[in-house]
Amino acid sequence: YFLWQNAKTPEDALFWSRVLMVGAILIPILNFHFVLAFLNKVKEQRIALYAGYALFFFFLLSSFSSLFVSGVEQKLEFPFWPNPGVLFHPFLLFWFVYVIYGAILLLKARKTATESLRSQIEYILFATAIGYGGGITNFFLWYNIPIPPIGIWAPALYVGIVAYAMVTKQLFGIRVFLTQLLVAVISLLLFINLLSSE
Repeated sequence: YFLWQNAKTPEDALFWSRVLMVGAILIPILNFHFVLAFLNKVKEQRIALYAGYALFFFFLLSSFSSLFVSGVEQKLEFPFWPNPGVLFHPFLLFWFVYVIYGAILLLKARKTATESLRSQIEYILFATAIGYGGGITNFFLWYNIPIPPIGIWAPALYVGIVAYAMVTKQLFGIRVFLTQLLVAVISLLLFINLLSSE
């Protein structure tokens, strides 16, 4: 994002905006996989998951072509904002489909979840609303809607909220994992100490 916004030529800006889209293309399917793993529904939803990976991999292959990002031009105060290619439109549609479907699965699971699991789901839903709500603001200018990308910071907040939930709400049993990691590190250090003292 930094390199794209600070590019001096349209060619450089186009290159870096396409590089940036590589990550953006992977976000919805990786988030969907995260939701399925969290809800223990990977097997149950494997068709949607595999279809999503195939679909977003296709978009990934096209990300450096004019079919995905057709070019850059001045929009608002941004000298080189991307324009969508013909494949960008279906990408954005499926981007929303996978994010919304993941949220629906979380909302359904919330209804029957235990109190502890419900709390974890609420953190993930809150993070999803913040992260994707802010991330969406990047797409308006692609379609010449004069709304600046004011929510660019929000996806990072998503990561922070989920990380907080992992530590405080024992999301994915993170405390057990951290305890095991600490024991492993201490054991390794004691072993190294024992070898070096001989």
